[in-house]
Amino acid sequence: MTDALAINLDAPCWLHQGYRSKGYGAMRANGKQVAAHRYMWTVMRGPIPEGIHIHHLCEIKLCLNPQHMTLVTPREHVFLGNTWARRHIETTHCPQGHPYDEANTYRRKTKRYCLECRRESDRRRRGAAWWREYRRRRREAGRTVR
Repeated sequence: MTDALAINLDAPCWLHQGYRSKGYGAMRANGKQVAAHRYMWTVMRGPIPEGIHIHHLCEIKLCLNPQHMTLVTPREHVFLGNTWARRHIETTHCPQGHPYDEANTYRRKTKRYCLECRRESDRRRRGAAWWREYRRRRREAGRTVR
């Protein structure tokens, strides 16, 4: 790679002025619609490997300046932007302040839930009489009572 194409965020963005698709610049090349930033990368830097994403370091989807782009894997790409997935992974405690750790977390599909919050909700919903009966039955069965 030449110094002319080295990453340089001080260089100005080259904003795509044409058609847009999903927030990115789009254009026609060889009779097909392509993402303008991907086309610009292939023209100026060469082919993009299969399954690799281009990340805009300047965070501007319409930027075509190859000095503002880098190749990343899809997994890396999730962590680079201000995305829901990144914020979800970085969250270490539930909204009430209980930790998301192995002992206090249960998962359902892709979501995490706090067991302590679930227990508090159950206590409020079921009431004191229900819990007294529940604990009595567990003691009689020889199980531990929490």
